[in-house]
Amino acid sequence: MEPVVTVKDLAASYGDNIVFEGVSFDVFEGEIFAIVGGNGCGKTTIFKCMTGLLKPSGGRILIKGIDPSTEDEEQLKTLRKQTGVLFQSGALFGSMTLYDNMALVLKEYTTLPSPVIDMIIRAKLGMVKLEACENLLPSELSGGMKKRAGIARAMVMDPAVLFLDEPSAGLDPITSEEIDMLIRNINTGMRTTMIIITHQLESIFNVAHRVIMLDRDARGIIAEGDPRELRDRSKDPRVTAFFGGGKPREFYRTRSNEIPREV
Repeated sequence: MEPVVTVKDLAASYGDNIVFEGVSFDVFEGEIFAIVGGNGCGKTTIFKCMTGLLKPSGGRILIKGIDPSTEDEEQLKTLRKQTGVLFQSGALFGSMTLYDNMALVLKEYTTLPSPVIDMIIRAKLGMVKLEACENLLPSELSGGMKKRAGIARAMVMDPAVLFLDEPSAGLDPITSEEIDMLIRNINTGMRTTMIIITHQLESIFNVAHRVIMLDRDARGIIAEGDPRELRDRSKDPRVTAFFGGGKPREFYRTRSNEIPREV
C-alpha cells in the first residue's frame, strides 16, 4: 500500500538543542499510529511539524502528497481540508458555542448552504453523543465533553488523517476509556487514519495498531511495531521499562459501545 503519511529523515531543533534527527516512518490508510516516549523525547515537536505549526530543521513530511511546511497557499488549503487536529486542550474558542466553533471551519473552507452545515454539525455531534450541547459554551462542558467536542470539530470536514494530541490526558480512568472507545469506533466505522501523540499506556494498548517510540538521549526512534509485541519481546531495556508499566484492558469485549452522555 502507498502510505498516507511519509516522514523521511526528519530533524528538529530549538537553537543549538537538537531534539531529534533522522526520524523516518510511514503511516498507512486506516491505521491508528501512535508516537510515544518519555518526557522531552520530541513527541510534541513531531506533532507540531506534522501539523504545520513548526518547520523542521531537516528532512521532509508528506501528508497525502503535500508538505505541511509548504508556503503554497492552495496546497495548504487542500491539506487543511484533508486533515483534522485535536489539540490537548481542545482549543475551542471560549466565546463561541460548540455549534459556532464547528460552523467556523465549514464556513472557512466550503461554500455549503446553512441547512447543509446544520446537518453536518448535528451528525458529528451525534457521533460523539453531544447532540444536545450545540448551544453550550466550552466553559459549560466537562473535561471529557471538551475532548469529545474537539474530536467532533476535528472530524467536521471528514478528514482523511486525524491528529490527536494526548486525547485522554487529564481525564479519569472511566472517561479515558470512553475516549479510547470513541477513537476506535471512528477508526472502524470511517476508516480514518489517525496519528496519536500520547504517553498513556492504557490508551496505547487500547487503540494503537502500531507505534514508534522516541528516546531523548538517542534523539530519535528506538523501537517500532505493535505495542504488545514491544512490551513482551523487546530486548531493549528502555523499551521494556516504558511498556512494562501497564497492562491492556479488555473493556472492548465486555463493555457496551454506548458512550455515556454525561461523560
